[in-house]
Amino acid sequence: MMFLSHWPAARFWKIPFLDTFFPDEIAQHEQEYTVTTRKERFYDAEIPCHLCSVLPKEGSVIYPSNLAVVMPVASPELLFLQLAFSVESVVFAILLGCMMCSSPNNQAPLTTVEKLYEYAEGAAKVFGRPRALDALTYVRDNFESPMEIILYMLLCLPYRLGGAGFQELGNVNHSIRISREAADFLGNLTCLLRPDLLDPIKKFILEYYGEQFHSSPQAVAYDKKRTRILEDDGYRVKVVTKDDLNSLDSFKKLRSELANTLGHRIRIRTPKFARNFMLIRSKLPGQQEEDLDELLNHIKALNIRLRVR
Repeated sequence: MMFLSHWPAARFWKIPFLDTFFPDEIAQHEQEYTVTTRKERFYDAEIPCHLCSVLPKEGSVIYPSNLAVVMPVASPELLFLQLAFSVESVVFAILLGCMMCSSPNNQAPLTTVEKLYEYAEGAAKVFGRPRALDALTYVRDNFESPMEIILYMLLCLPYRLGGAGFQELGNVNHSIRISREAADFLGNLTCLLRPDLLDPIKKFILEYYGEQFHSSPQAVAYDKKRTRILEDDGYRVKVVTKDDLNSLDSFKKLRSELANTLGHRIRIRTPKFARNFMLIRSKLPGQQEEDLDELLNHIKALNIRLRVR
C-alpha cells in the first residue's frame, strides 16, 4: 500500500494555521508518501517514500471521497506521529498537536487530544511515538487563533520546554456561564463566555487582543462590557497584546507580573530552557529574526543558573 503522508498530508487535511507556522515545510515537500512494503519504496527515486511495514490499527489510512485525490491519505492521528518525528523538537510537536486540535471560527476540530493519545498509545512500532506521547502531555484542545497557541506555549509550558511554568493557566477557551441578563447586555445568544486562558482556582483570566478583531470601536466597546461582566463575577482579567509577546522587555514584564499574581518564583535550572524558548519565539507570526545576543541577555536576566552557548 502507498498513501500520502507527512507534510503533503498536512496540506490535504488543511490543518489550521499551517501556513502561519510551517510555510517552509509546506513549500519544500510537495510530494511525500508512506509505503508498507520495501518494494514500493523505490516507486519513484525523486519522491520521498517512508517505510511503515506494520500499521498500528484500522483507520490509520483514509480513502478520501474527494475524486480529485486518487490516493489514500494518512489519518490525522497517524499524521501527528509522522510529523512529530519529522520536526526538530518536541516543542514543535506540541505546536502541531495544538494546531490539529484547534477549532477556529467555531469549525469542528480535525481531531482531539483524546484521539491522538489513544492512537499513539497503540502505535508501538511507528516512528515518532515517544516524542508524540511526550508532546501530548501538553497539547490542548479548543484554540481559536495562532496567537492563543503561542501565548499558551510561552506561559504555560514547563521550563524544560521553554515556557514560564504557569500550568494553572492552561484551561484554553474554557466555558464560563453568565446570567441571561449579562448575555443580553452583551448581545450574546448564549450564556457562555470563553476566555483564552483561565486559572479557575484563582479566577484569573488572560485574554489576547489582536488588532484584527479587537481594534474597531464596536469591538472595543464589546470588550469593555465583557471585562466588566467577568470582573463583576469575581474574575481578574489581564489583557495581552502582540507587543507584549514580540518585545522581549515587554514579555519579561508580563511574566514577572503573572508570577507575582499567581504566586510563582521564576528560578530556571534546566539547560533545555534557552533553546526551546528561542524555538517558540521563532514561531511568533510576523516576527523578524531576533538578535541572538539580545535573546541571551534576556535569558540570563531570568535568574537562570546555566551556561548558554
